[in-house]
Amino acid sequence: MSYWWPQSSDDKFPVDGFFTCTCYPHPPEDPWPMDGNPIPIIPASLVSRPCLHPSTPPSSVYSSVIPSTALATIKGSSSHASTKPSNPKPSTSHASIKPSKPSTSTKSSMTRTPTKPLIPPTTAVIPSSLSTRLLLDSVLTFNVIWDRAAFSTYTPQQKTLPSSTGHFFNAVGFGTVDLRVTALKQEYPLRLTICYHVPSASRNILSTSCLMGADMQIILSNRSPRILLPLKTRQASPSMPKYYPLSRERTHFYLKAVIVPNSSSVSTSTTNPIVPL
Repeated sequence: MSYWWPQSSDDKFPVDGFFTCTCYPHPPEDPWPMDGNPIPIIPASLVSRPCLHPSTPPSSVYSSVIPSTALATIKGSSSHASTKPSNPKPSTSHASIKPSKPSTSTKSSMTRTPTKPLIPPTTAVIPSSLSTRLLLDSVLTFNVIWDRAAFSTYTPQQKTLPSSTGHFFNAVGFGTVDLRVTALKQEYPLRLTICYHVPSASRNILSTSCLMGADMQIILSNRSPRILLPLKTRQASPSMPKYYPLSRERTHFYLKAVIVPNSSSVSTSTTNPIVPL
């Protein structure tokens, strides 16, 4: 197929050699028929050729020769383009999209049984065992227990107990306290016979005078503080340990034990005899 362009006195060519031309197919016998239906003409705006010159032919030059169907198509495309939002939402990359976290709900949480309402007890509940720490004191000549539930035997009696440091203890009773001390990964019974019930005391106190009165030795060292049991007790029962370990916090030493309020639960067998103080 050959192409040609009309030559007229209105054609203007740029100086730099680049120009915009309108290509027409080879004309027939009568290139300009007068039946009212002009031959379709491709406008210069639809030809993808570079034009480096700033001057472009006006749109009015080709508006008279563009068919009505082409104008309708161009106007329709421009109207669709104008309806688009001026500021489209920026597309997010795959890296910015955070993956959704898996659901942490389990079947057990879906089938959770309703909890029963808490009913306050009408009477005081005494626990079967109480874990405690007894502070070793070298001044007092008696043991101090602040919890009433720790006593296995109890006698109410109001008494004021002085100490050598000038402090006073207001005791409301006295009795016996049974303990279980852990040594060598086993529990061994220990009974405190001289214990005063002092509710205002901030902690339980174990008197070193009572320990030494039961022929026990106390070693307060930095490496392994301990309470040595008497030799006659270990000879009578070889299963008893040689010592009870102590714990240290700064300058204080403690004996960790479990208080047994019910004296009947304390073992009285010959393998683990009760060591009284």
